[in-house]
Amino acid sequence: MYTRAYTPFGHCTRSENLLAFNGEFQEAFTGLYPLGNGHRMYSPVLMRFFSPDKLSPFDQGGLNSYAYCEADPVNRTDPSGRSYLLSRTATKLLAGGGIVWGAMKGRDFIGEIFTTSKRALTRGSIQPEGFPEHRHYLWKNANKADKPFNNAVNRVNENLGSHGDGALSAEQADYYTKGTWSEDSNTTLHLHSTVGWGLQLAQTGDPAAATGALFNGTATLVSGALDHITYKSGTIFKVPVSEVRQ
Repeated sequence: MYTRAYTPFGHCTRSENLLAFNGEFQEAFTGLYPLGNGHRMYSPVLMRFFSPDKLSPFDQGGLNSYAYCEADPVNRTDPSGRSYLLSRTATKLLAGGGIVWGAMKGRDFIGEIFTTSKRALTRGSIQPEGFPEHRHYLWKNANKADKPFNNAVNRVNENLGSHGDGALSAEQADYYTKGTWSEDSNTTLHLHSTVGWGLQLAQTGDPAAATGALFNGTATLVSGALDHITYKSGTIFKVPVSEVRQ
């Protein structure tokens, strides 16, 4: 029996075996993966493709034209080098979500999404001291610096908290808190949030999760376009260092 250990992005020690991560061919000398029969070369060390995706940024390829599986190799795979596919585990979760959705026929799902969305955009009567536990934690500990991701997180959290909305887990509150202090790009942070809410939606069918995925998905598109413009135009170099997310 022959075994090899890989990092999530496919890096491993050099071997004589031609088949490697996800059963894909790997060049022995360079360690690169010529995905899609050589369509694009992928480096598991850099965790990036060497050439841009022709389906990016507004098609199946996603916003980051050099990223592998949109930085989520655990739940996704990309044998073609053109666009990712959900892995078996993620597919099972989504299938389970379909079952949950099917059981919700008597529930005003769309109405609840509308209500939650409205609350996320308007201020209620509850003061921060009266917010649900996890929203109060986020309100108290999040970075208030004037940055797109921070502003979105703080504004939506304060609005929902003021309506007494408690659909935020301890893990999510911790993620958002750390996200406001991190150096990741606004696009990356919103994208990870979208994935998290999407998986929760698939597992529970919760309208609040659908709203979270919708809001963060929209923010990912907007942030991606803005981040792309700043880097392409060079205006990123005019932004104060304290406001730059790598």
